[in-house]
Amino acid sequence: MTSKLSDSSASASRASRSGRKAAVETELAPGDLEELRERLIEKRRELLGHITDISSAVSRSMEGSRDNSELPEQAIDTEHIELNAGLYSSQRAELREVEEALARIEDGTYGICLATGKPISISRLRARPWAKYCIDYARQLERRRGAAH
Repeated sequence: MTSKLSDSSASASRASRSGRKAAVETELAPGDLEELRERLIEKRRELLGHITDISSAVSRSMEGSRDNSELPEQAIDTEHIELNAGLYSSQRAELREVEEALARIEDGTYGICLATGKPISISRLRARPWAKYCIDYARQLERRRGAAH
């Protein structure tokens, strides 16, 4: 079922305050937006937990490497710290995307491809609620990235 993201006058008002166009038609049914908002909030909670855990692990590793002067163990600790730093960075990037999606819900632009202005399919949003691009544009980006490498 195709419907507006929300009441068109409320959507237009939010969009004008944010400097964006009013929401276009999407595949979102009335309950879909709330379901996806809840999933995003849960994902944010999960990511914040992971980030806290990673930060604690890095702190413990750094304390352990200062206390122990044996070179092989320091190398292992350094690898552990680097691995956790990479995980931390990717979790922070994903958290940023989730928060941006929540902001798009608030400003009435959620479910609209940021590049093309076309609706993002409900199946894509259910698979990745923080998706900011429709599947066609996301595939184009992947092809470009693949060609660049």
